[in-house]
Amino acid sequence: MQMVRRLFVIILALWAGILLFAPWKELYYQTERILEKRQVILADEELREIPAGLRILHPRILWNGFPVAQLKEAKFRTLLFASELSGNGLIPEKTLQRLLPAVPERFVIRYELWRPKRLSLLLNGPFGRAEGEYDLREKRLRLRLTDPKEIRELKPHLKKIDGVWIYERQF
Repeated sequence: MQMVRRLFVIILALWAGILLFAPWKELYYQTERILEKRQVILADEELREIPAGLRILHPRILWNGFPVAQLKEAKFRTLLFASELSGNGLIPEKTLQRLLPAVPERFVIRYELWRPKRLSLLLNGPFGRAEGEYDLREKRLRLRLTDPKEIRELKPHLKKIDGVWIYERQF
């Protein structure tokens, strides 16, 4: 029993050490390089390390060299088995504001090691609250409006199934 306890303490200390002393900024720059291959550029951001993660302030998002949006703040946190990217204050560029019927004020994207081909999504905005997932294998987004509010502009893009508004899209 004492051997099991020692092994557990060693594993817990190793896990905590990895989370506290991980090179978060270097991991962010590696992610930036991967995004650049897909023509997505994050510019003018300010990085701050936080426990078990990274805080990204005021990044501008460019796609194919064109400005798409600016984000007030984003936080990346991980526990090694599950990672989360949350953000708020998404402001699309003025030219795109006319094309977007609704913009989320806050979003949370989760990745869990036991579900390697799916991302869980949670969005809050003027449309209410939406939950769903993105299937990486099928490249399919499915969102369910759990608390719809002002969805007048979104209705042409939604389907009503069993009294619940659903948004589905294949990329």
